[in-house]
Amino acid sequence: GRTPRAAAPAARVRARTGHPPPHWVDAWPVAHGARAHAPSVGLHGAEWPDRAYCCDFFFVTSDLAPRVRALEVLADTAASDHQPVVIELA
Repeated sequence: GRTPRAAAPAARVRARTGHPPPHWVDAWPVAHGARAHAPSVGLHGAEWPDRAYCCDFFFVTSDLAPRVRALEVLADTAASDHQPVVIELA
């Protein structure tokens, strides 16, 4: 039988390496628990969006997740319509 299209990339990784593909984890809850993501766009008077919200993320593989020590949005800079997001790994 054929492999479903959505599973095809994972099957190719497993066929090439003998291992499953890495599992990706959002680093924000690793660093901040249940605290809502900090806004990363719309903070400094841009014409869009009509409100500040988060649309910039760091994802790490599950084996790196225990090494996440900090993840911060640098909200003070107005150099772009998006705020820099900085991650610290141990």
